[in-house]
Amino acid sequence: MQSCLCEFCMKIFLYMEGINKFLIKKGHRELTLKNPGSSLDLTLCPRTNANYFHKLQCIERSCRNCGVDLINKYFEPLKNCMDELAEWSIWSKMTDEYVQSDGTLRKVTKWRPVNKEGPFNELVTSMQKDLEKFSLHLFTANWQQQQFADLKQGLPCNWLLLVSDFGQNFTCHHQDEIQGAHWARTEVTIHPVVSYYRDKDLIVKESMFFLSNDLKHDGHASQHFQTKVIYELANRGHAFTKVISFSDGCAAQYKGKLNFVDLSFSKEDTNVSIERHYFGSRHGKGPCDAEIGVVKKNATLAIKRRVAIISDAKGLFLWAKEYMTKAEPTSKRTFFLVEQGEINRDRPDRSNEKIRSLQGSRSVHAVRGITPYNIAYRKRSCFCFPCRNSDGSQCLHDEICGSWKVFKLQKQNVVQSQSNLEASLDVSPICSNSKATLEHAQQSVRQRSRLPINTVILFVPQQEAWVIERFGKFNQILQPGLNFILPVIDGIKYVQSLKEIAIDVPHQAAITLDNVTLTMDAVLYLKVVDPYKASYGVEDPEYAITQLAQTTMRSEIGKIALDTVFRERESLNIAIVDAINHASNAWGIKCMRYEIRDMKLPTKVQEAMQTQVEAERKKRAAILESEGIREAEINVAEGKKKSRILNSEAHRAEQINQAEGEAEAILAKARARAASIELISDALAKENGLNAVSMNIAEQYVKAFSNLAKESNTVVLPVNTNDVSGMVTQALTMYKALSKENSQQLQVKEIKDQNS
Repeated sequence: MQSCLCEFCMKIFLYMEGINKFLIKKGHRELTLKNPGSSLDLTLCPRTNANYFHKLQCIERSCRNCGVDLINKYFEPLKNCMDELAEWSIWSKMTDEYVQSDGTLRKVTKWRPVNKEGPFNELVTSMQKDLEKFSLHLFTANWQQQQFADLKQGLPCNWLLLVSDFGQNFTCHHQDEIQGAHWARTEVTIHPVVSYYRDKDLIVKESMFFLSNDLKHDGHASQHFQTKVIYELANRGHAFTKVISFSDGCAAQYKGKLNFVDLSFSKEDTNVSIERHYFGSRHGKGPCDAEIGVVKKNATLAIKRRVAIISDAKGLFLWAKEYMTKAEPTSKRTFFLVEQGEINRDRPDRSNEKIRSLQGSRSVHAVRGITPYNIAYRKRSCFCFPCRNSDGSQCLHDEICGSWKVFKLQKQNVVQSQSNLEASLDVSPICSNSKATLEHAQQSVRQRSRLPINTVILFVPQQEAWVIERFGKFNQILQPGLNFILPVIDGIKYVQSLKEIAIDVPHQAAITLDNVTLTMDAVLYLKVVDPYKASYGVEDPEYAITQLAQTTMRSEIGKIALDTVFRERESLNIAIVDAINHASNAWGIKCMRYEIRDMKLPTKVQEAMQTQVEAERKKRAAILESEGIREAEINVAEGKKKSRILNSEAHRAEQINQAEGEAEAILAKARARAASIELISDALAKENGLNAVSMNIAEQYVKAFSNLAKESNTVVLPVNTNDVSGMVTQALTMYKALSKENSQQLQVKEIKDQNS
């Protein structure tokens, strides 16, 4: 048995069920509808290959090419059976009346399924009416689920993802109950908070159950449970920089003004930034429901098997803590008992008459706290690369999710007029809205202003081409200047501008060959070269070209590594232009140029690149410094070499000069000695010459004895030291002997000279 289903989806399902029965009955089984989504697809333009969702203008029912009227075209084979009877069911509010014990009448309104019968045309019309708003309802539900799934799969480090939900109260009962015990059964509040966080390289899923006898399911309780989860994980050593909390959109529990005030105080309460995101209306089913089902089912089985007695919240807590606790590396389950009165509901600063409600909060699916009593909100959630980094870059899905807007929760103390109140307190954007820019880009190729009126005589401006249809069929293209067309039967269907125009290609994420995510935008320059093809070749050609440019960019970026991306800009631009022109030839539009305008890297990659650049510069500086040291040492060595050479040359010159000086001194001494000897010899030949020599020798002998023992302690003396005359005589005897020998040698020499 299925329960708690979306009433909108169930309506379409029941319509579809009745239509399929009628189609099978009439033998048109090929026209049966498979599911509510396929029924909705009949009323929307086909999806493009690049998009999982339909275009937003189709979903919001602002597209002129699609609508719920397309259902009639689909059932055209049954046009002769539209008035025949069909049967279907529908959920409707029914009012019942009860007579109470005191006799008063009580009216109770409940939803009940009702069988209806009527013409098949009435069934189709009823479904068309509900499909009008069903497209936006289903799109929002699928979008929010997709964002949750993407974030869960690629959860950033230091982020905490929470999913909260109040389960249906657990009714305590017993296997062997006495009569009358079922009249006063105790109920227990079950509120799981499923948390996802990273522990090292693993994503851990931990279900934290809060069990309590406090049966009041309100914003105070949900805030208490969420705060306990954050503190519990912080006590285990986990440090989070951001908390993302998903839940359904129940105003009394998660989406009321009390919750928004608590959100604005998130920094003060938990010291971490918290964002609340909401699943689509009536589509809040998630991991909490599965966890609730597991615990309640096992508790019921334990009671039926008589292995557990659960009478209140404490009994359920003790049993669950023993038998349902899980502590695996990537999957955990823990239980907490919340005593009666533990939840603080006396918070006048958070809940008072001065707190304003956020009008239209049903269409808001993302809220974040800024400062106390100030929040920011947007239509839908987005966790694209710029939104995760919060680096100020524009959201890639700004058109779908809307821009963040600030809302002040506290009323002003002074009563203001309505206009002043709107001017001072109403919402204000906190980031640029790209919707207008994107619409301008998509409208710029084909000037879709109001078409000219057929006045028979027409003046076509320069660089424009007017496409004329006759009886709804193409007839001709009017060139600039004077033109004539027929009234009534001719009509101006398209006005094409032949000027070159520029289109902003929105921000897109691409992954390089080495798995680095880049965010980039570009400018596309286009020109209409064939007005006929541009009018009839493709629906919304500029949108198709923009999508083609984005997909081609992703493809080209995926072929090269990050280090070569910046060097390959020119080749990237050429490749994209070629790809666009190859596809747009049938559309009559030529891409003139494609220029990448901006590239943004992830913060960590940018820091790594900066570190790499700094390391490269340090390397160059070290090389230059070493080269400088080498040159300096070479110069010093060269200087020392030259210095040594010069010193040696100077020493050599000095020695030469000294030697020459000594030689000349020796010669001079020799000459002086020779002259002295000659004079002595002349003196000896004179009278009393020998006496003079004897006296000179005696004087020298006495003088020599005066210098004894001055330079050395060892002295060798002759035996007859005091015999001066003997020493003189001995010296003269030696002189005479030498003189006689010299005289003989001189005589021999003279004889030889004479003989010769």
